[in-house]
Amino acid sequence: MSVCRTVLEEALGRSVSDAEADKLFRKINRRADQLRSANPTMGYNDALAVVNREFAEAAELRQVLAKRNAALNAARALESTDYIKSTWDDRPGDGLKAILVGTQDKRQGARSSIGADQKVAEDFYLGGLIADISKVEGGLDIYTSGAMDDDIARALFNLSSDLATDNLPDQAVGIAKAISKWQEYARLQANDAGAWVGKAKGYITSTFHDRVRLSKSSSDWLRVADETFDLPRMAEEMEVDISEMPGILQGIWDGLSTGVHLKPEGTQVASRKGLQSVGKKLSHERVIHFKDADSWAVYNREFGAGNLHEAVTNGLRRQAKSTALMNTLGPNYEMTFDKVVSDTRERMRREGKDGKAIQKFDNDAKSMKRLYLSELDGSLDIPGNDMLATVSASVRAVQSMASLGGATLSSVSDLGVMGLSAKYNGINALEAIGTGLGRLFSGTPSPERIGLLADLGVVMDSLAGKMVANRFSPDDGVAGTLGRLQHKFYTLNLQNRWTDAMREASAELLSANIARNMGSKFDDLGMAGDTMKLYGIDEGKWDIFRATDAPEVDGSRFAAPAALDDLPDEPFAAYLRARDQEPTPARLRNLRSEVKRQFRAYFSDQNGYMVLMPDAATRGLMKQGTAKGTGLGEAVRFIAQFKSFPVAFSQRVIGREFKQGGMWGVAQMIAMTTLFGYASTVLKDLAKGKVPRDPTDWKTWVASFQQGGGAGLYGDVLFSQVLDRRFGDAGLQLFGPTASDILGSQGIAGIASRVAQGDDAGAATVRFVQGNTPFLNLFYTRMMLDYGVFYHLQEWMNPGSLSRMESEMEKRSGQQFIAPPSQIVN
Repeated sequence: MSVCRTVLEEALGRSVSDAEADKLFRKINRRADQLRSANPTMGYNDALAVVNREFAEAAELRQVLAKRNAALNAARALESTDYIKSTWDDRPGDGLKAILVGTQDKRQGARSSIGADQKVAEDFYLGGLIADISKVEGGLDIYTSGAMDDDIARALFNLSSDLATDNLPDQAVGIAKAISKWQEYARLQANDAGAWVGKAKGYITSTFHDRVRLSKSSSDWLRVADETFDLPRMAEEMEVDISEMPGILQGIWDGLSTGVHLKPEGTQVASRKGLQSVGKKLSHERVIHFKDADSWAVYNREFGAGNLHEAVTNGLRRQAKSTALMNTLGPNYEMTFDKVVSDTRERMRREGKDGKAIQKFDNDAKSMKRLYLSELDGSLDIPGNDMLATVSASVRAVQSMASLGGATLSSVSDLGVMGLSAKYNGINALEAIGTGLGRLFSGTPSPERIGLLADLGVVMDSLAGKMVANRFSPDDGVAGTLGRLQHKFYTLNLQNRWTDAMREASAELLSANIARNMGSKFDDLGMAGDTMKLYGIDEGKWDIFRATDAPEVDGSRFAAPAALDDLPDEPFAAYLRARDQEPTPARLRNLRSEVKRQFRAYFSDQNGYMVLMPDAATRGLMKQGTAKGTGLGEAVRFIAQFKSFPVAFSQRVIGREFKQGGMWGVAQMIAMTTLFGYASTVLKDLAKGKVPRDPTDWKTWVASFQQGGGAGLYGDVLFSQVLDRRFGDAGLQLFGPTASDILGSQGIAGIASRVAQGDDAGAATVRFVQGNTPFLNLFYTRMMLDYGVFYHLQEWMNPGSLSRMESEMEKRSGQQFIAPPSQIVN
């Protein structure tokens, strides 16, 4: 045999056992047979020579990649350790938090976090995709509705296989080209960060595997897999005989049912017995290949996302998360994090730091890893029990659709937060508020404007099919039919439109403001410059950015990070030389990428302040390191429902004002948010047919304060219960709306208690059903349903209840109905 054991050991750079050598020899012979089968004129020795060369090149590539990844891990660890020492030496635990999810401190790079980068990458990918699809005639409607999913899948398959697409509809081909462009961009970005994902022939999109459906029966999944997977190709790539594929498919099913595929690439995931190396292969996006596009469509309907839109979105999101993690912590991010912790701890010991300080850092590091790193890598979203996770998420989704019909009226208080946040970017508060309200009544932005928003790290949720549900709860919505119903609900209650309009206005305002100031020096930017420093932007990087040409979109000038792509190397080289670094091609490329990421992080994260969105820090804190689909994890998520916004307000707005604005900033915050909180309460009262609360009553301003202070719907309920002296119900609300609906005096237990005592529970039952039926509480239809249906039912079941309700309301809050229900019904 021309390939001997010595050659194997030299190629691998290590010794091999007899069993391993035998296995390698069998692989070599199998590959040689494949070559001769494809080319019958090739002699056996010639085939072995080709295999020898392939094997050596593959082994060399593996060694190169291993060295590259080790170097990336070491470099990322050194950068993070140095950042903690130089910027957070007095509070190294907060330095770890700044790296992972950011802090509210006024320190260099305090907001330049992995969490911010993940948000930017996700919105940039999805926003760019939506912008390109919108250029296709009717593209967005076709894409989001799923009307041409099969044709788009066929076009994607043909494009990646270098096959003709002439026989497919032009719209499907156009949409497929947009999807292919952004999937390829995400692949290259991941590879730059440390992944090694190759181009795959016949690739359509990252396949989402629904664990609930595939876990029901391994036999059904194995049958569909056997019918749809390209098993010979998979066997060849895995270097196994086709006869081994049934066992490997069983291992793949086992891996998918554990959620191993949901972890970012580079993670070592404990797998079930028998999975072994297959589990590691599953971290690679493209280990499963399908026979053709129709086979992929069959699998996607049976065990996938159900439609192409969700599959593409899930794939790009996962790629964004992985890339952002690797950009900061390297390919093996968990190992790098542990090294940063150990190196920082060792440095503190060498420098003679107090033992208590070292212990505090250790405790902080454990907490950061449990709360935040597990949120960033998606560990907390891998269900412990699929059925429990699915049922619980569905219950919360129904609760949201039943309770948040008036959420948009609560969101009016966003305007106060927007005005408050504008000052940190050198923008007048009234300009910010006016721009937000003006954008609310504009139409769908042009493809060029959508592209600009994507470049600024903002994607319109209504167009991308994302959920605004996480403004209220740590859940990211639900998939499938209920998910689409939930998205429809947020469209009907106008929350999607409100959020999109405010985010669009804020992003463009931030960008236009920077464009106006591109002639100014960094020191002249005032608070805007101070805010940029939080993202690692210094005077030199500002000089680079202001050398770009601000593009004109729909007649206005905007600062755009993508303009850095057209800038010559010289400004970047000057920045490096000023820091005694040789401007090598690699350093120039990395600096250009870094400046783009930092400016996108600035635009995206500040947008998340102006239109307050829970960030990774908020989600991690609320989930408390618990996985969904576990008893404790689901209990935490039920408790956290409707509290994401208040927690985000506390962390991001209040925390920032205390740490950056001082007491004057806190006073401004209270005044502005209370004012718009009052506006919100007036609108909600009118939607319920009530006379607005008396502005001279102190209770009105307490309610306005809590409304504007982020409590929103949750605060409304809690405040009314305290005023009614229903302290037990107020306590139950702390455990979430589901607990209150089951155990509260107005819930199932309360109704059952009335029945047991012989009291009339009819009116209470009507109110309970009304309050827990999705779509009945839309703010613009509620009054009509109340006066047309529910007040009649309530009075019919419990005569006199409407008069008593009016008397109790007037006694409690001093309010009256504009048109008393008791008079209308009678």
